[in-house]
Amino acid sequence: MIPKDTIEASYRGRRVRKLRPALQRNLDARLPFLSLEHYGQALWSRIKQNFLPGYEALWVEAGFGAGEHLLAQARANPHIAMIGCEPYAQGHGALIGAMEKDPVPNVRLYVGMVQHLLASLPDGVLDRFTALFPDPWPKRRHQKRRMFNAQMVCDLARVLKSGGMIYMASDHPLMVDWALWQMRACDAFIWQHHFDWQTQPTDSVPTRYQQKALAGKASFLFFQRR
Repeated sequence: MIPKDTIEASYRGRRVRKLRPALQRNLDARLPFLSLEHYGQALWSRIKQNFLPGYEALWVEAGFGAGEHLLAQARANPHIAMIGCEPYAQGHGALIGAMEKDPVPNVRLYVGMVQHLLASLPDGVLDRFTALFPDPWPKRRHQKRRMFNAQMVCDLARVLKSGGMIYMASDHPLMVDWALWQMRACDAFIWQHHFDWQTQPTDSVPTRYQQKALAGKASFLFFQRR
């Protein structure tokens, strides 16, 4: 079973539901083979030696939820290695269950905060970073918890290759404004504003959250590493 201490400290204030037996079985049976449990140099060594060989690029998706978008992208791009990062065990269990029905060899999982994963990557190894509908943390005192804070933008600038892309989507105006301000304040990135920010990309798959809650009201932002 996934130990409780894999849920990061900043998430412990939220109520986490007990896993259904089927999800727990998925985790117990498959997560040891799919997860990247190390940190720092040990984590990158495992990725480089046991996962990357044979693939042309490396993508990371942060907060993949139930994994609909991650799995669709992995199946559409079998030549690309993909790491899904999610702090909640429910998401990992759901994704592993979907992969049991239709195996996807180019996906690995990281149980924890994406900031820890990025800190473990060396410079210039990532081709694409995706964050769909991250928690906006709307209260002012929670600003440091928002994705694309100053530290994370620096980490992304470091790990992304020249020409690498960031794809972000949100239904919360505060989160959209926050991401634009933080990303445009960094000289390392160019906002690809020629894309229609009100239209979902054709190669993107709506997540369960998006289908339930958005009613089409979302913004889609792209940034390119100089």
